[in-house]
Amino acid sequence: MVCIENESGYLDALVGGSKYSPDNQYIRATQATLQPGSCFNPLYYSAAIDSRLYTPATIMHDQPTVFTAADGKPYIPQNFGGAFQGNVCVYYALIRSLNIPSIQILDAIGFDAAIERTTTLLGIPENEIAARNFEPVYPLGLGSCDIHPIELARAFAIFANGGKIVTPFAIRNVLDKDGKVFDDPEQRLKDEHAAMGDAAQIISPQTAFVMTKMLEMTVHNGGTLSNQKNALTYKNS
Repeated sequence: MVCIENESGYLDALVGGSKYSPDNQYIRATQATLQPGSCFNPLYYSAAIDSRLYTPATIMHDQPTVFTAADGKPYIPQNFGGAFQGNVCVYYALIRSLNIPSIQILDAIGFDAAIERTTTLLGIPENEIAARNFEPVYPLGLGSCDIHPIELARAFAIFANGGKIVTPFAIRNVLDKDGKVFDDPEQRLKDEHAAMGDAAQIISPQTAFVMTKMLEMTVHNGGTLSNQKNALTYKNS
């Protein structure tokens, strides 16, 4: 678990595994690489909103679809449970984690735009992108890459922070025996962000607002996090 303060990046809580001991100091929250699955979708959805090809109300077609890979081979994704919803809005495709519309969005904005946006939000160094399986293939849209949980927390914190950069840190300051500040990592980080100027705005405040609102819908009405009855009520309302 990673619990992060959106505005500052301060780590309120971090749970990295069990049986932490001198022989086991592997912190899964910061060191393990995991496939994010559907948690990855909102990251490139934000690029789709930026592209102006899509809004939360754009109609998508959730139906059996064959995508053609660069090598000419067919790629036929399925939704969880094998059911299709028909015509749905972008926001509904996100909150219900529908794979077909997600791949359609990935196909429309292009792999380059998706990879650039997702790695920027996650803060992944350019020299690690290939090794982390950020490849121009359709499974990328379903979260087939490798990321650290703390990177994903950073990406979502950027949405909540109005699109501004968030850098996770664990120590606000260090005091000497007299209570005077010996080291101030938090202020140093603030100074670094201020020195970045416009580059500190990772995505626009407008896009961050839209993504935050759609993610709020996911919490309140998404089929993944709510019970089936609530999800169906929301769809039919």
